[in-house]
Amino acid sequence: MKTPPKLLRPVFLLWRDAFSKIARVAKNKPFRAVALALAVLLLLLYSAVYSAPRSFPVGETISIPRGMTLEEAARTLQEKHIIQSPFLLRGAIILLGKERAVHAGEYYFEKRQGVFTIAHRLSVGDFGFVPVAVRVPEGANVKEIAALLERSLNPFNAEKFISLAEEYEGYLFPDTYYFLPTVSPEEIIEQMRQTFRVRTSEVASDIDSFGRPLEEVVIMASLLEREAHDLHTKQKIAGVLWRRIDIGMPLQVDAVFVYLLGKGSDSLTKEDLNIDSPYNTYRYRGLPPGPIGNPSLESIKAAATPSSSEYLYYLADKKGETHFSKTFDEHKEKKELYLN
Repeated sequence: MKTPPKLLRPVFLLWRDAFSKIARVAKNKPFRAVALALAVLLLLLYSAVYSAPRSFPVGETISIPRGMTLEEAARTLQEKHIIQSPFLLRGAIILLGKERAVHAGEYYFEKRQGVFTIAHRLSVGDFGFVPVAVRVPEGANVKEIAALLERSLNPFNAEKFISLAEEYEGYLFPDTYYFLPTVSPEEIIEQMRQTFRVRTSEVASDIDSFGRPLEEVVIMASLLEREAHDLHTKQKIAGVLWRRIDIGMPLQVDAVFVYLLGKGSDSLTKEDLNIDSPYNTYRYRGLPPGPIGNPSLESIKAAATPSSSEYLYYLADKKGETHFSKTFDEHKEKKELYLN
């Protein structure tokens, strides 16, 4: 006989002890026959009520679509050989007081389980999956996020994610997320957008006070994300870049070439700097047409709270420290001093 599950084990042990006592007390064969018949009946009842079908699909995932009724879910699980009786499953869920709380989703069955366990899982939404932690780094663009998700979630449709997420570049908040392995690209995008809305509410007053549209602030923040690593420096660079825009001077930000060509400042050529793209801030004045990545809250805050100064130039040395200049001649001198 199989060992009963924890849920029924006390009942099973009680019945076993009771039957043993009956067998010891009973001296006449008719009574023994009745007791044996009762035991067989109880075993059959246990098998019918609790045990899983022999063809139980171990290791498979079964879908319960949104809007499916309890009766439809029970019939689906019977067809998939998860349970033996839809009636017993419905009864178990009703006994749990969860008749209207069947949770839709993808259920993974790692091992055979009885009808009461299945009923409990349906009533509380226990899908059987362990969430996967995915850390989306600050400044990552949609293609980089897709590659990260593809490595972390298997299977995952990276191409579909890119096609759906491109229009939300800049508004997919970088953070650590916990996704079920069955999560869809649409669900990931919505969760990241919702996180963006929640987190940016923390700096909403700064953005309102600054007076520029959120779209411009996010684009600027995406540039700052790759230009510096602390709030103070980002604010100073933001002051330089907004000032350049105000006087009609090209931004000349190398960070756009990581987005366009996958190249950093050290590997750029003259041909790269002349590439004909609206994102090329050497050829076209003003902000790029869209964000080049998904900025952190710090970068968004820096874009909306720039430091006022007379600087028009800046460069980062080989140690990552940023140096600012008021004139082009001063900028050339610092370039020679810190980079050459």
